Amino acid sequence: MKREVVSRVKAEINLWRLAAGLLGGWSMLAMGAAAMVYGWGALAYAATHSIPVYQAAETVAGTAGMFAGATFVGAILAIIVVRREFRQHKLLRLSPNVRPLIAAMNARLVLTALFCLPPAVALRALVAIKHPYEPSSVISLADVSTQGFLLSLITLVTVVAMIVITFGWLRAPMRFATVPILWGVMQWSSSTWYWLPLIACIVIVIGHRIWLRTDMAAVARVSPSERRQQLSLIERIRSGRLQRAARVAGGRGSSQRVTALLATQMSPLFTVLTVFFTAMYIAIAPGVFDVFVGGWFFAYLVVALLATPAPIPLGQVMLLPLGAERRNVGRILMSVWVRDVRFRLLLGVALGLVLRVTVWWLELLSFMRPPFTVPGDELMLLVGRPLMHAAGLYGVAYALCWTISASPRLLAKPGVLATLPMFVVIGFGAMGGALGWTLAAVIPELASREMGSLRFMLVNAAIIPALAWWANRQLRPQWLSANLGAIATAMQAWVARRQKASALW
Repeated sequence: MKREVVSRVKAEINLWRLAAGLLGGWSMLAMGAAAMVYGWGALAYAATHSIPVYQAAETVAGTAGMFAGATFVGAILAIIVVRREFRQHKLLRLSPNVRPLIAAMNARLVLTALFCLPPAVALRALVAIKHPYEPSSVISLADVSTQGFLLSLITLVTVVAMIVITFGWLRAPMRFATVPILWGVMQWSSSTWYWLPLIACIVIVIGHRIWLRTDMAAVARVSPSERRQQLSLIERIRSGRLQRAARVAGGRGSSQRVTALLATQMSPLFTVLTVFFTAMYIAIAPGVFDVFVGGWFFAYLVVALLATPAPIPLGQVMLLPLGAERRNVGRILMSVWVRDVRFRLLLGVALGLVLRVTVWWLELLSFMRPPFTVPGDELMLLVGRPLMHAAGLYGVAYALCWTISASPRLLAKPGVLATLPMFVVIGFGAMGGALGWTLAAVIPELASREMGSLRFMLVNAAIIPALAWWANRQLRPQWLSANLGAIATAMQAWVARRQKASALW
């Protein structure tokens, strides 16, 4: 009996190891498990308590429903990923007993999706209840009608159907799946926005087909020498960075030259997505998210995109310059990542300000006007508050770069590099909420809604970066004995993983 139990446990562990290898690592599975626990915990609380509107409890219920919905849709997408990986990898198909393992994995993914469905449906329907704009009003699951539950269920099932058709049947690139999933699980204020996932899927399919035809035509008609002369915008920016790196004077220090050389790597697709979400945040959030507690959570999600570090080819320049600056390796890596943050943030803020003024002028979004927004003059609402939020985003992103580069042990594993920003941002979210509450309690003038943007800037542009800088200073001596070879190997593995994913998807 004991041997049978042990054998079953080992078989289950091997099964999840295969799942981790096919679906992006243990960190992805951990995020899904955390979303399930979060969703069921929020559902249990909502089933036994009345939830005050425009308060932290409603924000928790909304985010829990969003995470549970994303895990529900993501589990179905994971089945598509497994099937695609099985078709692409010949060695995987030749492995012994792989088909029963794939079938068992798909069965567990289906169970995961079904397990996430109740909290996703119930919490989305709860937050979607129409209620008056009164801070004293409350909502509960008893107030949700049957039609509300059915509408929430139909919405999620429709998103799953679009994902299956777009990425399963039409085989669109998986790297774009985040956009329709995110838009599909978000809680919109109007039913008009429910069309966004469908529009995203249509644009992805059409764009992919056009890109395939254009790419194949270019390969067939353009000679290799002419193809090298057709540089894209991102390639031109990278070329300009290389030229500036070559002009760095030796007297300014080898660390600056190394920083300039390492800062030539860019990810065009990720940069575009980050600029897009930053622009959307700057256009909508300031003055609107300041009204209710928990609005900072969305800022930290944008920061997770802004400060996601790019793979750095450390091995190419590791011999002489970094050997002389071993103590400053972490600071050099941080400087490289902060350059990417500044580039993405400046573009996103500029586009966001233009979009915000356009939306305000055309009166497209009703929730950007009173009583949903913070009262004040138009100049402060259209320019001042967005710039305060931009300063807060930059401060938290800077703090995240300080934190990631603090210890060499964090950079020795490629899986950690991909998911560490999200976990750090979760910690910053809890810290930011606590610091904001403390600041409002110590200085009562900052507790009002009108001071929400100023409080956001003080906490996220000053206090959190100062704490991250202090932690980095305490851990910096670890770089004196850091294994730079292990870090360079992890960076190379990370680059290979991203290239492989792009080639397959």
